[in-house]
Order: sequence, then C-alpha cells, then structure tokens
Amino acid sequence: MAYRKKQYDVRDLLAELDSARHEAVEANRAKSDFLANMSHEMRTPLGAILGFSELMMDGGVSEREKQAYMTTVKRNGQLLSALIDDVLDLAKVESGRVEIAAIEFSLNELLSEIVSLFEPEASRKDLPLRVQRPAKDDELVLGDPLRLKQILVNIVGNALKFTSHGFISVKVSVVSEPLARIDIEVEDTGIGISPQQAARLFLPFTQVDTSTTRRYGGTGLGLVLSQKLVRAMGGDLKLNWSLPGGGSNFGISLPTQVIPQPASLAGSVSNNMMPLSEVRILVVDDSLDNQILISRILKLLGADVDLASDGVDGVERAMAAEYDVVLMDLQMPRMGGVEATRLLRKRGYRRPIIALTAHSLNEDRERCISVGCTEYLTKPIQRNHLVQVIERLSREASSGLVGLH
Repeated sequence: MAYRKKQYDVRDLLAELDSARHEAVEANRAKSDFLANMSHEMRTPLGAILGFSELMMDGGVSEREKQAYMTTVKRNGQLLSALIDDVLDLAKVESGRVEIAAIEFSLNELLSEIVSLFEPEASRKDLPLRVQRPAKDDELVLGDPLRLKQILVNIVGNALKFTSHGFISVKVSVVSEPLARIDIEVEDTGIGISPQQAARLFLPFTQVDTSTTRRYGGTGLGLVLSQKLVRAMGGDLKLNWSLPGGGSNFGISLPTQVIPQPASLAGSVSNNMMPLSEVRILVVDDSLDNQILISRILKLLGADVDLASDGVDGVERAMAAEYDVVLMDLQMPRMGGVEATRLLRKRGYRRPIIALTAHSLNEDRERCISVGCTEYLTKPIQRNHLVQVIERLSREASSGLVGLH
C-alpha cells in the first residue's frame, strides 16, 4: 500500500514538474517573441528618422517636401519615445517604483493634444475622430497629465490601429458627486475581441492573436501598462464590451479633485499671449543641441534665457544673478547637476531648481530631490509639461508658496 502511494506521489510530482516546465517554456517563448517584435517596432521608426533626415540633408529638396519630411521625423520620434517609455514604465510598475504626480491640468488641453496627434492618421483612413469634451472648458483637475496622456495614447492608438471603417469615439466627463472622478470611454468600430481573447487582453508580452501582430504591428505592452498605470493612480481600466468584427468599448475611471479657478486668474491667463514673459531662466546643460533646443522653446514663449555649460559655470551664474528658475542637467563635465544643486543650496540659493535629465529611474529622482531640486523632469522634453512646471514654480516662488531649500 505504501509502495502504491509512493508511486502516485512520484507521478503527481512528475506531472507538476512537467506542467511547470511547459509554463516556463511558454513564458520564455512569449518573451522571446516580444523581444523580437520589440526590435522590429523600434527599428521601424528609427529607420524613418534616419532615412528622412538624410533626405533633408540632400540638395534639391523643396521647402514643401522638407516640411513634410520634418513632420514624418517628428511623428516617428514621438513613436520611438513612446515605445521606450512603455518598456521602462512597465519595469517600474512591476517593481513598484512608478511615480504618480498630482498637479493641476486642463482636460480640454490634454484632449486637444490627443486630437492633434491622431487626427492626421484618422483623416488618412477616412475615420471620424469624435471627441466629447467635459462640460466646462476652463475646468482644472488634479492628477498626472503625462500618465493620463500616455494611457490615452495607448487606448486611442489601438482603436485607430484596429479600425478600418466606421468611427473612433472618445467621451470624457468630470463627475463631482459623491466623489470627484474622471470618466473616459473610448469606442471603435474595429476588428473587436472574442471572449477567449479578452481573457488574455491585459497579460504582458502577449497580443490577443499573433496574426494581429504581423498585420497591425505593436508590442503587446500598451493595454497591460495602461491598466497598471490606471490602478497606480487609484482608478480602473476595463473592457466594457467587444464584438468580433463589431468594435470595442474601453472604460477608464480615475479619482480626481476639481480645482476652482479664480476669475482673475482665468482672465490673466487668457490675456497673456506670452506665458513665460518676464521669467528669467538659467539653463545648465553641457549639450549644445539641448541648449539650442531648450532656449529656443523658452524664448519663443517670452522667457529671458541664459546658458551655462557645466555645474561650475551654473553655480557661478546662479549666485550672480536673479533667476526665477534654474534648469539643471545631471550628467556634465567638471561638476554634475547633483553636486551643483547641493552646492547652491549650501550657499543659500532659494530659487526653484528643475532637474532635466535623461535618467529616469526612481532612485535618480529621489537623489535629486534629496539634494534640493524642486522638480524632476526627464528627457526627451515634453514642451507643454515643461512650460506648465516653469509657470507654476515661478508663480509660486514670486508669491512665496514654493517650499524652497
């Protein structure tokens, strides 16, 4: 009897080992497929960026062609940046290191960015992109606009990718009672999803059908990352319904706070054509390309901009003049941004310092904040977000609201 029981125990153990081996093989295969597909997805926009850049450098290109090529380079650069962000952000979310901001922003402005991003492709496919905006145009809410934009880019991008006829619809509303929340619905008339496919919809490293990857492209990260980001923000993302061949409807619900906007502030914002006029900014960065790019962006918005090429020069200039904001790169020769910020705070410098860096790990952010940086932003530069942060910090600094070091 004991012998038979031992036989059954061994059989059960072998069955469990075989099942575990099969799961491990499937997991490795899924990750290998994902890496191969990711390589393709990244090389495609990279090839367009390099190819069209070379075309612009050749002679005989008309101004109209050059503008079209630059638009193509920008679009593919944004796509490549989004792919890299998705991979890095998924790693952060999986390890519990994702940072969620809580800042004031306009849902209407964010929706305008989404429309401008996807309208060209929607027009090319002859698809109406219907957007239902919140009832109040000037309403501000509290949340993380960059994360919300990342989520919407994934959801709306999928809807556009998998729809060849019909329409794309985005409905956004702000509900105040009983607790304030943002409700978003994204609906399409695309290929749809079967119940079997829906069960694997939010699993990493997978698409609902491998033939979908071959036909439509994509990494299989967008939905799983979006759901994890929404949950990190205290909300929920779900598939409301889907019919194979009949489209899909996704719903997003996020907690928020509605920010009352004083009438005087609303009036001053609408009348100010140059949002950074009378703001004096020091840009500390060793990259000449970054200096040109950042200073050009800021000057076009009315800012007075000075440049420093390393931390030593940056400290000297910051202590010698009255800057409203300092933009500080981290990795520079002679003295890096962390050391420069620490030295400035030690010498009593109390104005806002924004870390602008290609480093995106959470420990980098914590290190910057610990030495005295007021904010931490990652490259590539998101122009609208950078301007919003500078506006807020310069306004708070002038009114004594910034927690200066």
